[in-house]
Amino acid sequence: MADKLARFKQWFLDGGGLFEEHVELFLNILRFFLVEQFHLDTQSFWSPYLDTLPDPSAKHPFDTPLYYNDDDLKWIHGTSLEHSNRRIEESWHDEHAQGLRALRQDIKERYPWSVNLQNAIQDPH
Repeated sequence: MADKLARFKQWFLDGGGLFEEHVELFLNILRFFLVEQFHLDTQSFWSPYLDTLPDPSAKHPFDTPLYYNDDDLKWIHGTSLEHSNRRIEESWHDEHAQGLRALRQDIKERYPWSVNLQNAIQDPH
């Protein structure tokens, strides 16, 4: 973990910096990083912070419309909250897809041999 942060800091100081077009990509990668840290549990440096967040395994971890079940969503049908909720959900899906594309591209650049392996697995003939 410390090594990753040190490399990122050095990259940033060397002029890699975050330009406007990189911000969304950075945020998506950061989200994947936080999920990884959550799954590391007490082994994560970020464990004390993550422990302050709502527990996703709780019965009702979040009380916002993004996490409502179908029965609850019926109550906001036809309201501006329904439309706002849909826009946010679509945005999150887009950010997730963008993050996955960025990770796949990064893997291809760092480990070019993985592309051949992936092709061989998909088409063994």
